[in-house]
Amino acid sequence: TYAIAHDSYARIRVRDRDDIVAQAHTHAYENGLCECGAIDDSAIKVPFTDVDGLNWFDPAIRYDFAFGLMNGMSQTAFGPETTLTRGMIVTILHRIAGTPEPKNDCVFEDIHPEAYYAAAVTWGYENGIVMGKTQTSFDPEAPVTREQMVTFLYRYYVK
Repeated sequence: TYAIAHDSYARIRVRDRDDIVAQAHTHAYENGLCECGAIDDSAIKVPFTDVDGLNWFDPAIRYDFAFGLMNGMSQTAFGPETTLTRGMIVTILHRIAGTPEPKNDCVFEDIHPEAYYAAAVTWGYENGIVMGKTQTSFDPEAPVTREQMVTFLYRYYVK
């Protein structure tokens, strides 16, 4: 005897006694995201006029924006061809980590406490992910070099 049931997650399950023998899921997307974790990045809406769906990187921008990993350069511009800075990359890693609060004040004199990257730089330094260019300077607006980026990524993922 088989039982067919529909549940609150829009799944249809076929059971043979207590064992599920088949199931199907109908995704219910809201702005490209389903409660089950499925993603339709083409349906994710972004407010950026420079993300038109015609570029190879547009799905990644929509995904990163939807999950809060990256914001735009303004309310209406993402800036896909803008050079990534040291402050930006550590902010992305900080957001991937869930934006944990730093335990101490920032040691770098060139990090203003109100800067969008202040907590990220402090957290990154505390966790050995980023270092300054000197003991007192992080240089957050400097372009991140490939060697710096790969080092930051490595330190983040081995911690």
